[in-house]
Amino acid sequence: MINPQSCSGRASRVLPPVRQAFPKIRVVPLGVDGRDFGQAIEDAARQCRVLVVAGGDGTVQLAAAAAMRADVPLAVLPAGTFNHFARDLGMFPLSRAIAAIRAGALARVDLGEVNGGIELPDGPYAIARDGELGEPIDRLRARVLPRALRVIAPARPRH
Repeated sequence: MINPQSCSGRASRVLPPVRQAFPKIRVVPLGVDGRDFGQAIEDAARQCRVLVVAGGDGTVQLAAAAAMRADVPLAVLPAGTFNHFARDLGMFPLSRAIAAIRAGALARVDLGEVNGGIELPDGPYAIARDGELGEPIDRLRARVLPRALRVIAPARPRH
């Protein structure tokens, strides 16, 4: 899944090295056929062994929720402006993400639920914990979901 609008339209720059590394990868550009991004990502998640997403934090958020529901691992390519989640996973720069996907190393990430929506630990859920949302914190219904998301991530050295 790639959101070609991410990073001010520069997200597609990840495609040449990704296609070279994984010639059999099926690339699904979001937004070109008028379909809802969320539905397109949900459909793809149900049809793949690993959901690979290239886009910004919003696209990654949708893909994480879809991957969790479909019970498939998620691989994040850094193709957004800030790449918060990709950086948190160690999937930055792109060469490191490609190497991690090749290695197939799996990690687990706890997801949160805020007011019924699935959230990554660096998205609004993390902000809500810090009390920085415009909405009063006591109106938020937040919890950590019981099932973790499986993600592709580089092996981290143990200290």
